[in-house]
Amino acid sequence: MQRSTSAGCTSRRGTPLRAFDDERSAEEGARHALAAHGSRMLPYRCDRCDRWHLGDAARHTPSHQCNACSKQSYETKECAERRAAILLDERGVRLRVYSCPYGDGWHLTKRM
Repeated sequence: MQRSTSAGCTSRRGTPLRAFDDERSAEEGARHALAAHGSRMLPYRCDRCDRWHLGDAARHTPSHQCNACSKQSYETKECAERRAAILLDERGVRLRVYSCPYGDGWHLTKRM
């Protein structure tokens, strides 16, 4: 398993994230986290460093930059709703989920 600490990527708490060179290595890291610590982690490719990190499976909300309107776009309504619930819990920000008018997933807005 190849891994190192990525210079620019940090966790929500400000600690450096482990970075993996490829998806296979990250998947191996996720298996290790489950076996050694009981932590369900999922690999994801980082938009900033283009390497692989592990994220808590319960917080996993696949997203991408919308091609049409440049907003963060979630692949499913359920992922967008999960992200909205996480942001409400962590930051006290109430967000509404809506379908991208250009058909590129689901967005979040403060407008009710």
